[in-house]
Amino acid sequence: MKVLKRGVFCLLSTAVLLLSNNLLVSAQTAAVDTSDQKLQEERQIAWNIFRLVGGISNHFADFKGDSITTDGGIAAYQVKGLLNMHADNDYIMVKQNGDAYYVAVVTGDELKLKLYYLAFNYGIDEYAEDNKIKLLAKPVPEMSNDEKDVYALMINNTKVGSLTREKNNMRERIIIGFVK
Repeated sequence: MKVLKRGVFCLLSTAVLLLSNNLLVSAQTAAVDTSDQKLQEERQIAWNIFRLVGGISNHFADFKGDSITTDGGIAAYQVKGLLNMHADNDYIMVKQNGDAYYVAVVTGDELKLKLYYLAFNYGIDEYAEDNKIKLLAKPVPEMSNDEKDVYALMINNTKVGSLTREKNNMRERIIIGFVK
């Protein structure tokens, strides 16, 4: 009887150890998969931003989808051709004089907002370096305050975009186009 109790105890102990080890391995795999997925999402958003900067020269013709509305001389179009941008709202806006802008609004939790911030400020470096384009994001202290942080996207000394982070509203706005 003693041998049987020891055998059952050993069997149960082994089962508990195997189960706990399996759970730890699963937890580690899930964390790695999530961080890899977030990195891929950031890289895709950065690639989209890089492509949008290239679209300035033809007034975003490659990204203009169906017309949404015209109001006060500004035409708005749906955005096409951007893979996994995941902005809450994004549009191509065209003024009467032909100036075109890409505008995106991103809201949500801090993780999502950080993803866009990292893609805008650091992710583009990878593509700019590979394509020999001097694309640089930098803070704009004179436009930043307690309520918002503003970052400019520059090609040499020309501002081609901006990212505005509203601190209290959990919202970011990206504008790509010749911003004056």
